[in-house]
Amino acid sequence: MSYLKELAALKYTNHLMLPLVGVHWFNVQQWLIESWVYWDMKHVVIETTNKIPQLRIGKYYFIGGRHFYKLPVPERLVPDVKRFIDGKYSQFSDHARRLVKDLSGLQYEIEHPVTKQKHTHVLIIAIDNSEEMTPWRTPMREALSMEIYGDAYQLSEDTELLSPPAVREQVIYEGELP
Repeated sequence: MSYLKELAALKYTNHLMLPLVGVHWFNVQQWLIESWVYWDMKHVVIETTNKIPQLRIGKYYFIGGRHFYKLPVPERLVPDVKRFIDGKYSQFSDHARRLVKDLSGLQYEIEHPVTKQKHTHVLIIAIDNSEEMTPWRTPMREALSMEIYGDAYQLSEDTELLSPPAVREQVIYEGELP
């Protein structure tokens, strides 16, 4: 599968913002309908199929037959929410990167049982600009460059490997929750 197709299938908010509010992907995935950054940039809003008893953070709302949670972003991670909105994924703080690696449910250096090769999800590669990720970032940059330009060397080293959210409405929850 191409990097572009793999990324197109993802809802970035689910995997990059939920970890920042302390929500593990595996704990909510079966109930999760949608997630957004709240307009104040200090909360993440999720819509679920029903109330989740084990989700004890934030505020729960039942509005018009729909289930919502408004989850606070810790103050020290609010700048990472802005980076997310601006598409500056590789500039996430070290703390935000660790949370995403630990809570997003995305593969991070998972060894294949037969080939023994390690696999790291493209979203993790895109947010982690550390030296240890260079073996993953370089081929990803070259593959993306080939898919976009037909030339493996068109994207510079400082190019973000993900685009910012294309449609603000897909990422920002503009509604009002008390």
